[in-house]
Order: sequence, then C-alpha cells, then structure tokens
Amino acid sequence: MNRINWVHTSKKHEILEAFLSFIYATETFFHQGHDLFQSDWLNVKNELVSRLQSLKEDTRQLEKKMQDRHALVPKEVFLHPCGLSVDPDVVMEGYLFKRSSRAIRTWNRRWFIIKNNKLLYVRPEVDFNNQLFPVDISTGCTVMEDDLRLCLVRPAQSSCDRRYCFEVVTPSKYPSSSIVLSHMLQADSESLRLAWIKALKRTIEAALHDSMPDMPSNGSTGNLVKAMPKDHTTSGTAVRNEGEYNATALSIVVIAVSDQISVCNLPGNELCAECGSKDPKWASLNMGITLCIECSGIHRCELKRPALERGYFKIATNFSSLGVQVSKVRSITLDVWEPEQVQLMRLLGNRIVNNIYTASNYERRLLKPNSPRFAREAVIKAKYLKRSFMRPFSRHGRLFRRHLINCACSNDGKDQIDVLRLLSDEMMCQSNELIVATARNDIPAMFTAIASGASVNCHSADGSQGTALHQSKSAIACELLLLNGADINAQDGLRKTLLHYACEAGNTALVCFLVKRGADQGLVDIDGKCPLDIAIDQANADIVTLLRLAKLSDEFKGDSVSLNELAFLDVCRDFTLTGSRSPSLC
Repeated sequence: MNRINWVHTSKKHEILEAFLSFIYATETFFHQGHDLFQSDWLNVKNELVSRLQSLKEDTRQLEKKMQDRHALVPKEVFLHPCGLSVDPDVVMEGYLFKRSSRAIRTWNRRWFIIKNNKLLYVRPEVDFNNQLFPVDISTGCTVMEDDLRLCLVRPAQSSCDRRYCFEVVTPSKYPSSSIVLSHMLQADSESLRLAWIKALKRTIEAALHDSMPDMPSNGSTGNLVKAMPKDHTTSGTAVRNEGEYNATALSIVVIAVSDQISVCNLPGNELCAECGSKDPKWASLNMGITLCIECSGIHRCELKRPALERGYFKIATNFSSLGVQVSKVRSITLDVWEPEQVQLMRLLGNRIVNNIYTASNYERRLLKPNSPRFAREAVIKAKYLKRSFMRPFSRHGRLFRRHLINCACSNDGKDQIDVLRLLSDEMMCQSNELIVATARNDIPAMFTAIASGASVNCHSADGSQGTALHQSKSAIACELLLLNGADINAQDGLRKTLLHYACEAGNTALVCFLVKRGADQGLVDIDGKCPLDIAIDQANADIVTLLRLAKLSDEFKGDSVSLNELAFLDVCRDFTLTGSRSPSLC
C-alpha cells in the first residue's frame, strides 16, 4: 500500500518536469532557426513573393492566349501551298475540310479559292475526266461551283456532327434535273467560318449586281432584278450595306428561277394555258400546264370533283370550281419541285394538254388575259370538270352516245340500269387504255386516258395485271399516276405492290422513288414476302441498303432530324441524281 502511495506522489512532478524539458527544447530549436535565417530571410522572402507574382501573371497570359487561340489559326491557314502563286483577283482562299460526295462520307482537307465568281479547290491529283467537278484550265484547280450566283450559303444545321461547318447549296449540274445539291465544308474556327460565309455572300451579291445590265427587262428574271438592292460597290469582292436584304432568300429565288426557265422554255409554256397571259408564275403539276395567278386561283380552289362524272353523261352538274383533287397547283419560282415533276412538266406542256382538253376549240382561245373572273370560272369548269370541249373518245361511236342519251332520258328502270352498265363499260375501256399506255411508258397517252375518265385505281379486266401503277417502269409514269390519285400501295391478284415488282426487277431508281413517296414496306405478297425479303433473295445490295435506311428513318422520325434520316435523304439524293443523268431510269 505504501508502494502505491509513493508512485502516485512521484508521477506528478516527473511528468511536469518532462513536459517542461520539451518546452525548453522546442524554444531552443525555433530560437536557433530564427537566428539562422534572421540575416538572409527578408531578401529570400521578397524574392519568392516577386517570383510568385510573375508566375501568376504568366499563367493568366497563357490562359488568355489559349482562349483566343483561334486568332493564331489564320497565320497557318493562309500559308500558300507550294507551287500556288498569289493572285490579286482572289477574294478569299484558305484550307477547309470538304465532305466527300461518295457513299462513305469522309472529310478531306483542301485548299479553297474564291475567284472569278467560282469556288475552286486544289486536289492532290487532277482529274480532267471528272464531269461532276471539272478542272479550271487557267488555274489547274477543281471547280466545285462555276457560277456562285446560283448558290446559297448558310451555316450547317445543328444536327451536323462537326463544329464550324457551313453549306454551299446549289442546283444540279445536269440540265435534266432540278435536284438541289449541298456541299458541306468545315472551317478551323468560328471566326473563319463566318469569314468564309461573308466572303461567299459578298461574291454572290457582287456577281448578281454586275450581271444586272445583261438581264432581260421582262419575265421572271426581270422581276428578280427589281427585287435586288441598288446600293452595291463596284468591286468584285465587297458589297455595301450588306444588311439591306437577305442574301439567303435571294439565292433561293435564283435557284427557283433556273427551274422556271427549264419548264417555261417549252413551246407554248411561255403563256398561260387558259387565258394566254405572258410570263406565267404558276403550274398545275398533275396536268402539266403553266398558269397565271388569276387562273391558278380557280385551279387551286379547295372543292372536290363530283363522285361520278364520265364521258358525255354528267350525273352531277352543280359545280362551283375545281378542287385540289383535280388540279395540284405549285409556284414555279417559290416552291421546290421533285425531279420527276419537272420531267413530267417537260413531257406534257400547254400544247399537248390543250390539244386534249380543247380539241374542238384548240385554235380559238376561249379566254383572254383581261377576261373577268366569272368568265374564267365558267370556261375552266366546263373544260376540266364537264369536259365540254374534248373530242369524243367512246369506242362505240355515235350509236353508243345516241343509246346513252336515250337511256338517260327514259324513266324505265331497265334503261337506267343500262346507263350505269354503259358508263361502267366506258370507264373500263379508258382504264384498260391507261394500263396499256403505262406499260408502254407513253406519258401523253396516259394523260389522255386519265383526262378521258380512266380510273387510275381500276384493275385490268382479267385482274392479272393489277392497276396501271403495277405496269409502270419509270418514276415519271408513277408520278403522273400518283398526282392523279393512284394508290401507291395497291395490290394485284398476287397481293404484290409496285414496290415488290421494282425489287424483283432490281430497279433501284424506282425503289428509291417509291420509298421516298411513302410506299409501305410491310405489305407481304401471297408467298408471305415483303419487298425487303425479295431484295435479299435477289442479292441486290443497293436496294437492301435503301430499304433498311428507310426503315431506320421511319423509326427515328419524330423529335428532330436524326443522322439516320439524313443518311436516308443523302442516299435518295444520290440515286435520284443517278436517275437524272440517265433518263432511261426515270
């Protein structure tokens, strides 16, 4: 017990003594350190503070330079390639990434030049046999666009997977096509992209301004000149008051004017098909005629054609005007037409259509440019709805018409049944002629049969040939039938649609057209095969790819434009361009 008391007594002063020794040792250590650094510490501290401030300033300068690094890009971009001389006529030049026009979309870096109203670029290998992108002999550069006046420059859509991209939109290089092409280009920075867009727009504006004196004073081109601003600079590289008008909208009008010229150059199309007014600005696509604005207003009135009106017997006679089912009116200068519609307008035209609808009064025009509206309505209704001026088209001739009139005037129930039977025979006769003309790909004969009262959805007499659409071998014939109400998904006795037969024949252009127009791929024939199954059996890689892309496009359609939908549209554009190069495919 005494031992425990001794331990408790001694531990207090021993612990306190040890702690005090630690305090003395710590004080001695820091006192010696203070004595050691006292002489030089002030200078070292001031030097470190100064160095720290210098490092912070360098860091801020570097960060600012990195944020504004695009300002250094032009120093590298505008270094001329070896062997390319400096040209004072060049508006702008530099490196851009160009998206390939092939099926596999690759990006290649090329040196681009804006010169003499052309967009050129330098390729590693010059191809003098390339018809799509010819070579400029004077510079040795490949010509992407030889006339920038027909082009539209705009920033790329938000769906593009790359930054700093812009588009150069242009009509097709082939006269027989109205396809709108798009060249996708990418700059190295946002400032460069804006500089290229501004340079291209100014070049387009200056070229349009310089070409004003050479344009005719009348016609659609004259109207385009009147819409242009007058305050331009005379140089080829700059235009004053750039914000006075929208260059994008002007470029779209220029593209539409090229389509108008191709349609209105046909003999007779320079005048309105109804009243003869000059410079028609409208067209009826399914009738193949050009119209003035007054006559187009009657054509596009939203009323329907009567249910039964065939031949020389009109059951319904209370017509107020034409409806959209009768005439599909589009603007020549503002609306965008499909290539097949342009080809159809070229194959028909005012002369052919008027020779069909006004055979008995073809030489004597019934309307004048100053005719009042009520006169236009009366003549146009009689011409298209009642077909009052058409040549008799019945196979049975005068006896048929006389018997038809006698039956119509009789109150006998048997005679009324004969009326319906004769009308049915008349309709079947014209429908068979339509099927035969479609098989021959005779567009004027097809239109004559339709104008004479043929039903575009009527099956052949024996039912083996299906409808007229099943006999069509070209996209133009299909377009004529679809514009006049044909069912694109009509099935024949084997439950096959035209899409089935197009896949069997390996007609890629026709498959592309049908898919683009919304043909149903899910319909199966009597063997349970859909068009995709037939294409796989035929081992046609192009059609299989096209059908699968169309399915993906339909699945992802909705919120916004998807990459699958863009890929499908690109493929359709390529196939349509191929068809426009080869008229036999259309």
